[in-house]
Amino acid sequence: MRQTWGTWSRVRPLHRQTRAVLVGIGGLLVTAALVYAIHQFELGRARAQFDRQARDIRTAVEANLATPLESLRALPPFFAASESIERDEFAAFVDSALRRQPGIAYVAWAPEIEEGERTELEARAKEAGWPNFEIRAANADATGARAGVHPAYLPIVHVEPRDDRLLGLDVIEDPIQEERAKEALTTGRVTSAPGFSFRGADSPIVAVYAPLTRRARTSTDPRVPRRGLAVLGLRVAPIVRASVDEEAFHGLDIVVTDESAPPERQLLFESSPAASTLSPEEADAESTQHLSFGGSDWALRVVARPGTIKAGAGPFAVAGLGVLLSFATMIALGSLEVVRRLRSEVGTARQLGQYRLVRKLGEGGMGVVYEAEHALLRRPTAVKVIAPYAGGRDVTERFEREVKATSELTHPNTILVYDYGRTPEGVFYYAMEFLHGTTLDDLVRTVGPLSASRVLHILKQVCGSLAEAHQHGLVHRDIKPGNIMVCERGTIMDFVKVLDFGLVKHTSTSGVPRLSQAGYLLGTPPYMAPEALRGETEVTQAVDIYAVGAVAYYCLTGCEVFEAASLTELLGHHIHDEPVPPSARSGRAIPADFEAVIMRCLAKRPGDRPRSAEELLSMFEACRVPEWTQADAKQFWREHGAELERAPVEPSEDIALCATLAVDLEQREPQPAYG
Repeated sequence: MRQTWGTWSRVRPLHRQTRAVLVGIGGLLVTAALVYAIHQFELGRARAQFDRQARDIRTAVEANLATPLESLRALPPFFAASESIERDEFAAFVDSALRRQPGIAYVAWAPEIEEGERTELEARAKEAGWPNFEIRAANADATGARAGVHPAYLPIVHVEPRDDRLLGLDVIEDPIQEERAKEALTTGRVTSAPGFSFRGADSPIVAVYAPLTRRARTSTDPRVPRRGLAVLGLRVAPIVRASVDEEAFHGLDIVVTDESAPPERQLLFESSPAASTLSPEEADAESTQHLSFGGSDWALRVVARPGTIKAGAGPFAVAGLGVLLSFATMIALGSLEVVRRLRSEVGTARQLGQYRLVRKLGEGGMGVVYEAEHALLRRPTAVKVIAPYAGGRDVTERFEREVKATSELTHPNTILVYDYGRTPEGVFYYAMEFLHGTTLDDLVRTVGPLSASRVLHILKQVCGSLAEAHQHGLVHRDIKPGNIMVCERGTIMDFVKVLDFGLVKHTSTSGVPRLSQAGYLLGTPPYMAPEALRGETEVTQAVDIYAVGAVAYYCLTGCEVFEAASLTELLGHHIHDEPVPPSARSGRAIPADFEAVIMRCLAKRPGDRPRSAEELLSMFEACRVPEWTQADAKQFWREHGAELERAPVEPSEDIALCATLAVDLEQREPQPAYG
C-alpha cells in the first residue's frame, strides 16, 4: 500500500502539470489562431477598402470631368443665337465657367476658314488690335511659324483668358489634333485630343472640341453650314486633385493616361514624380479603372505604395494578452462588430450608394425624391427612389431600362442624369442635376399668358431636346408645362430644361396600348394626342409634336386647348373637336405664321403634323416673330423674379413637387385617370 500510494502521489502532480501545460499550449494555439485570423481579416479589409477607394476616385474624377463639358456644350446654343460673336461677348459668356472651374485652362473659338478667306481674316484681326495675328502652324510648345497654304484652316480667333501664344494657331496643323477635330466636325460629337505640353503649365493640357453650327433664322434647309469648333483646354491635374481628399494621397499614387494616344503623349497626370514608373511588384496593391472621355480611352491607375496595405495593431495586442484573455478578446471583438453593424444599419437609412440624402422634396405613387449630396463631390443632386413594391418588379425594371436610355442624352436642354443603381435591398434609384428655376406651369399661373416672342424662344429649345431624344429612338410621352423648366445657366436667362423622362418609350417597341390593363392613361390627358387617348396606334414622335402644340397654346392663352368637367368629355374634345385658334381664345394678336404652326401641331391625324422635332424647329425658326433677347429676359426677371419666388407651388394632378420645383421630380406609371 505504501508503494501504491507513493506511485499515485507522483502521478497526480505530473497530471496537474500536464493539464496546465496542455491548457497553456491550447491557449497559445487559440491565441495564435486568433492573431492569424485577425491579421488576415485586417489585411483583407484594407485591400477591400483600397478597391472601394479606387472606384470612388474614378467616379469622382469622371463626374468632375463632366462639369467642364457642360460649359463647353453651352457654347453651340450661344453661337447659334447670333450670326456674329465679338470678343467681348465671348469673354463675358465664358467668364463664369473660367472662374468656377479651375480645371479649365482656356476656352477658345476656332472658325472654319477657307484659303480664300485667310487674308481677310488676318486683316480684320490686326484692325481689331492684334498686330501680330496670322494663321500659324502649331508645334510642341504652342508656337509656330506662318502656316502653309491649305484648302481650309481652323485658327483660334477668340481665346479666354487671352493668350497671344494661342491666337492664330491652326488646330488641324497637328496631325493628331486634326484627326480628333475633324471627327468632331463630321460626327457632331464632343471629342478630345491627346494631351500636349504648354509652356508655363505644370501638367499636360487636353484639348476638347465641340462642333458649332450656324442656321439662318428664315431657312428650312436641314443642311447646316459649319461654324467651326469650340475648344476647351482642360488641365487634368487640378480636376484629379479636386476629386480626391488630400489625405488620400498619403500612401497612394494616382496616374491618369490616355491609352488611345501615342506613347509619348499618353501621360496626363501623376500625383508624385515617377509615380507612372512604379511597377506592380513594388506596390502593395493597384487598381486600374477605365473611363471614356470625348471618345478617348483613359486609364486611371491607383497604386498603394509599399507599407500602405497592412494590418493594424490588433494582432499584436491579442498576442500580448495571452491565453487568459483569449475568450475575452473574442467577446470584445464580437461586441464591437455588433455595434459597428448597428451603426452601419442606422447610416444606411440615410445613404444610397455614394449619395447622402439631405431632405425629401416630393413623394408620389412610384417613390420619393430627395435632395442629396455625393459623398465625394458635395454637389447638390436630386435622387429619385423607386420602391420595389411600387408597381411590381416589371415596373421597376422598366424604370431601370429607361433611365439607362435617358442617361445617353446629352443635349443642353435635357435634364442631365448623373448616375443610377440598385441597393442590396432591391431599391432602384437614379441621380440627376438639381435645378433652380420655375416651370412653365407656375410661370403662366403666376404672371399670366406669355408673349409670342418668349413662347417661341422656349419652344425652340424644347424642340432641340426632343430632336436628340427622337434620334435615339426615344419618345418623351409627357411633354407638358409642368415638365418644362425655365432656368438661368451661366449668363443665359430663360434657359430651358426638359424634365421627367419617366414615361420615355423606345419607338421600336410595338403593340403597346396607351391604356393599361388596369384602366390607366400613360401621360397627362390635356396634352395627349388623340391617337394616344384612343390607344389605337404604336408610340411615335407625333405624340410629342402634339404635346408641344398644346404647351404653346397654354403659354399663349393661359388656358389648356380643351377644358372639360370630366375625363370622358375631355377625351371627346381631343379626339373629335377642332381647337379654337389661340388668338381668338386669348383676344391677343399672334403672328399668323406662328399660330399656323401651332394649329398644325394640334392636327387630329399624326400625318398632318410636322414629321419630326427637327422639322418643327425649322418651322419655328422660319416664323416672323420678334426675337426674345437676353435683355428682355433680364428685364422680366428683375420685375417678376421676387413674385415667382414667393408664389406657392401647387402639385399637379399626378405629381408631388418641392417648393422650388428643382428637379425632374415625379411621374408615375400607371397614373390614375385624369379628373
